[in-house]
Amino acid sequence: MRKRTLAVALLMFLSFLFTVVAATPSASAQNVPPTCSIRGPTPGAWVGGDSTVWGMANDTDGTLVSVEIRIDEGPWFEANWSEVNGTRFWIHEWDTTEVEEGDHAIYARSYDGEDYSETAQVNVWVEQVHGDGIPGILGLPGWLWTVIVSVVIVIMIAALLLLFARKRRRGQSGDQTPET
Repeated sequence: MRKRTLAVALLMFLSFLFTVVAATPSASAQNVPPTCSIRGPTPGAWVGGDSTVWGMANDTDGTLVSVEIRIDEGPWFEANWSEVNGTRFWIHEWDTTEVEEGDHAIYARSYDGEDYSETAQVNVWVEQVHGDGIPGILGLPGWLWTVIVSVVIVIMIAALLLLFARKRRRGQSGDQTPET
């Protein structure tokens, strides 16, 4: 009888232990890090003067606390943002005159209070307009637009000259009517 009572007590203890362990909340669910992306400028773009850097960030299991960006190896600073349905649209006006012309890296990351997102990176080319060309359009530098416009003008003039010469030849050959 004693063995039986001991066995029942052991079963009751194990049942109690199982109930306590099962009822104890497990460690909080693993945090899913937020995401962050740079949407503009696009990789390889040519920028100059004031350039808008923007992107999106999201946290599927919580709320974003901040979005930070940095240029090259500079310090991280918080971007301006607005949130719509859990997605944060962020923006920063970058004064590229503060850096040398050439290749530069833009980094962005978001933070949800526990984890940072993976760092997004875009490399761009900075070229300043020094009054000797038009500002860059569609991500192309001013000097390239000057070359493109010059080539188009030369082609148009050449086409007009050829058209005029052709019309003149036709006019001269049309004046000579054969005798019958």
